[in-house]
Amino acid sequence: GRIPSRVMLLGDAAHAMPPFKGQGAKNALQDGPLLAKWLSTAKLDSAVRGFMTEMSRRGGVKVRASREAAIALHSNDCWESMVKQDKPTKRGYGTAVFHGVESEHVPKFLEELKKRGVTASLASKLDDSIRSI
Repeated sequence: GRIPSRVMLLGDAAHAMPPFKGQGAKNALQDGPLLAKWLSTAKLDSAVRGFMTEMSRRGGVKVRASREAAIALHSNDCWESMVKQDKPTKRGYGTAVFHGVESEHVPKFLEELKKRGVTASLASKLDDSIRSI
């Protein structure tokens, strides 16, 4: 059958994802040549269907990864996760960077944030919440 619309979405419009993996523009840049390839090798309806299938398969992986990153970065365990991924320095302290907090004070700082319920899920209020400590 025919494609029911004359409108096609590419790039960020077709791959709606939070900006946590930096994949939006990359997907957009891949969509154009992929669509051109399909349009040059098949009739319009078949080309659109083929493009949509391939684009959705490729983009879906990135959308899911970005969603998982957003959930992880906005969870209550975000700070602890960041510290676990940190690499110790010669002095034994992690390399986590919190502007204005010396590296040796980061564990205590994180403990205080947790105690006060300051998490990334505060969104726009996060900076003010951290400054209050």
